Amino acid sequence: RAEVVLYNEPPRLALARRQLLDVFRRGLHSDLVTALQVFFETVFEERRAVLAWLDQQGELQPIVSNWSGALPQLPPRTFAELDNGDRVAVLRSSGSEVLIYPLVVGEAVSRVFLLAETSDEQCDEDRTLLAELAAMISVHWRRVAGASELLGEWEANSRKTLAKKLPGTSQAVQKLREQVLVASRSADPVLISGLA
Repeated sequence: RAEVVLYNEPPRLALARRQLLDVFRRGLHSDLVTALQVFFETVFEERRAVLAWLDQQGELQPIVSNWSGALPQLPPRTFAELDNGDRVAVLRSSGSEVLIYPLVVGEAVSRVFLLAETSDEQCDEDRTLLAELAAMISVHWRRVAGASELLGEWEANSRKTLAKKLPGTSQAVQKLREQVLVASRSADPVLISGLA
């Protein structure tokens, strides 16, 4: 004889999971960065959360954030440890705790991290939620990597260069510039033909 016992998920976690699914259920061409921003603001209300990349100086730079103030800066060895497989970190300082999850993006070492403030009473839920969020962002990384928020100055400079090299105001030329920019951000092969 077997017995089945049903439990309810904690209400905050259940609601956050539904919101998480809504963020990623949208079409491939939806603005994932804006959806993640709204997710951070609603799920981590009253607390700070950020999706950030590690620059060449070893400092975290925000991609999507509701973080106010400076981002935590950690020693390089901490990031090296987070790159080694299934590790996560908890940063404890002056009465607050910050969970840090590395994201697996591409074949290289992870240089992208999720950080969120947590509390004793919400730590287990936050760990579950951040683990799921990290996995979903990793799967959909190309949608984040192509966002203007991540490319920033590079994209602005590339647009200027394209406007010089491909002059014109027609809709066809504008579409060509946009597709060249999209192709330059992608790892997919591109065939370009024309006069040299």
